Amino acid sequence: MPEGCLSFGFMSTPGASASQLWTEVQHAVLPRIPEAVCLLAPSNNLTASRTVIEAAIDFAKLLTTVRNRWPKVFVVDFPPCLNVEVSYQDLLRQEFHHVAARMGVKYSSVAETFPLTQLEQWSRKDDVHLSDHEGMGILAQLLWSAAMQQLETPPPAPQVSPRPSQPLRKFSPKLVVVGDVLAPRSPDPFQWLFFSPFQVSQPGEGVLLPAEPSLVQQRNLACYGRSLPFDSLLPCGLPALSKE
Repeated sequence: MPEGCLSFGFMSTPGASASQLWTEVQHAVLPRIPEAVCLLAPSNNLTASRTVIEAAIDFAKLLTTVRNRWPKVFVVDFPPCLNVEVSYQDLLRQEFHHVAARMGVKYSSVAETFPLTQLEQWSRKDDVHLSDHEGMGILAQLLWSAAMQQLETPPPAPQVSPRPSQPLRKFSPKLVVVGDVLAPRSPDPFQWLFFSPFQVSQPGEGVLLPAEPSLVQQRNLACYGRSLPFDSLLPCGLPALSKE
């Protein structure tokens, strides 16, 4: 393993299946509680399960037990094998990834780090295990990086200062009146409005009458008389119009 601030302990059973690893995890005795546990999904034995669904069920059972025993758990994908069909390995990775995602466990894929064309990364004895130098060196570096990401403390969320509230603008109500404007009435109710007897009104024009017809001064009534025609109802001192 790379040198640094991390210390690793390994529990491995050569050729064990996921169900066998589950039994060992249940009875494992550790000297202290680890800060994180890495589960290599699931083992080198990719043919222990008869179907992909069965392999996913066994992996889910193993991952559940590991999570129940230790607080921080993450999963690292298994390195490719040269003796198993690539399509079958891809199906297993997809199912294992789905199981980890449903449990909220981080899953790190490593298949792209081991190109199948670089045969020196595998042991030529069985085409299953990685070589001691090239293959295991890459896997150790991947485990280190995944552990560092799991243990690193996330940065605190930035504190956003509240924006000062803008003062409310005050508006004075304005009264707007739309419509005809009435002319003010005369302040004197006894004021007369006269028209000239020699002015002929145009069609549509009205005749000016007293502002208050009911209020007539007594001295003017004496000048008019009671049986005079309309054209002779003129103010005192003005001649009547002659009829032609």
